[in-house]
Amino acid sequence: MGRVAELFPSDITPLHLSLGETSELRTLDLLRRRLPADYAVYHSVHWSLSTSARVMFGEADFVIVNRSGEVVIIEQKAGRLEDTPEGLAKRYDGAVPKLVAPQIHRNQDALRKQFLRQTGHQLTLDYLFYCPDHRLQGAVGAGLLADRVVDATAAEGLPERIMALLPAGTDGREGALVRRFFENLFHLVPDIHAHVRAGEQAMARIPGGGLAGIVAAIEMNPMRLRVRGTAGSGKSVAALACAAREVAHGRRPLLVCFNRPLAERLRAEAPATCEVTTFHGLLDRFLASRGQCIDFSTMSRPDFWGEVQERVILETVPDDWRFDTLIVDEGQDFDSDWLDILGLFMKEVPHIIWFEDQDQDIRYGKEAGRSIEEAFSHLGFVTFNAQGNYRTPQSIATFIRDLLPGLDFDARNPLPGLGVGEHQCKAPADVARRVGAVVTEHLKQGFKAQDIVVLSLRGLGSATLAHAAKVGAFTLARPTGIYDPQGNQIMDSGQIRFDTIFRFKGQEADAVIITDVPPLSADPTATPASRLLFTALTRAKVRADILYGPDPG
Repeated sequence: MGRVAELFPSDITPLHLSLGETSELRTLDLLRRRLPADYAVYHSVHWSLSTSARVMFGEADFVIVNRSGEVVIIEQKAGRLEDTPEGLAKRYDGAVPKLVAPQIHRNQDALRKQFLRQTGHQLTLDYLFYCPDHRLQGAVGAGLLADRVVDATAAEGLPERIMALLPAGTDGREGALVRRFFENLFHLVPDIHAHVRAGEQAMARIPGGGLAGIVAAIEMNPMRLRVRGTAGSGKSVAALACAAREVAHGRRPLLVCFNRPLAERLRAEAPATCEVTTFHGLLDRFLASRGQCIDFSTMSRPDFWGEVQERVILETVPDDWRFDTLIVDEGQDFDSDWLDILGLFMKEVPHIIWFEDQDQDIRYGKEAGRSIEEAFSHLGFVTFNAQGNYRTPQSIATFIRDLLPGLDFDARNPLPGLGVGEHQCKAPADVARRVGAVVTEHLKQGFKAQDIVVLSLRGLGSATLAHAAKVGAFTLARPTGIYDPQGNQIMDSGQIRFDTIFRFKGQEADAVIITDVPPLSADPTATPASRLLFTALTRAKVRADILYGPDPG
């Protein structure tokens, strides 16, 4: 089978897992399976589901774009329709029936006008009306052409009707222009967490562009912006957008985060001229450029990185290692003196954009937060607070609010998710068995092994599963605690990923199984244990499971 049409937003797994079969998802599956790679499918299924109570009017259900940039919009109406003297109509919750044709034509007119206003070009646009549950009995009524209607008798033939109306076309500038227009219209941003094939890019949807759109609208010179964003608010995506903007303005940005896995994902999406690294990776690469090697075999020593920092401070930083802009992701994990060291790599008056979430401060807690405040006090930073979480589904968000009332956020993911399971483990041997049972249930529900991650709230050396080869019948892909000469953690191969929350910060998975969870204090204020659990729970896009215990002794 050849390559098939790309979907935007790309990842619809959480929709299937949370909602099961819906008419819109069946249509999306049909288009993905039967349309070839010549077509891009933009859809609003994420934000127009009846269960979300956030129906968006004036937006087409599906937009199909061919290689040439020609467009067909598909308006879908599920369920029964009514034949009125004015034409086909749909009744919602007992209200007055709404005519189909005017809605389709409003969408067409709005798209044409907006495309012309933004690009100066005309949009080649046609439409189909798709009613897979309704059989036409007579005339379609004014405003609709009969050959633009696909009813229940021809529902499976929708892809062929699209291809007949919209040939594959050829690649060119107009096609790229149209695709960029719809990426902006549907508020699409790069999905740095997706599993994709080489050469492909996954896109996720955040209404209004999320933090990326807000940060882009802020003007300062020099830019000194501190963004305090909750989990799932889009901090990493906004950091990438800042990097792209700096490159577009002819500036050279340095994007620094704490975790290597996150740095690798950011690097894959960042502009080629943007330097993306971890703080420690920056020190390693700089010293290597000066002819100095770091002996990672001694990395377990408490003063290891302190000595590395001293070596950097003693070096003169040449111009080719100086940057116009510093962008920091995961800033809550940075030591207070790291900002001073990063300053050595900056030009005289740099722009600085700092993203953090103190609720995910799982390395230090409030004392380090005060140190960072002191480091910022003289730099003239403006702070922007973002509480909207677009990752965590409603059922998991409700659980977090009930269990961890001291850690609040605004849940803006309309999907219900599959909630949180709680399990007790009295002995270390119980953990592997219980995790194996949970994984088995997840696979039965439709999760894929690559979409499940098992996390420990402890460090790698003390995690219950640190040395486990299997959980139930499933092998674990886990960190070995051994590093290669470049300082990369060596991982075992396996079916299910196991890691610690300290390494998995900034990432996400459809299903997250959290182990080594201690008893929580009744104190509603944020504690180190509650921040650890909060950070782990907010990695989950559909389902989370908590394994309490065993007592580490």
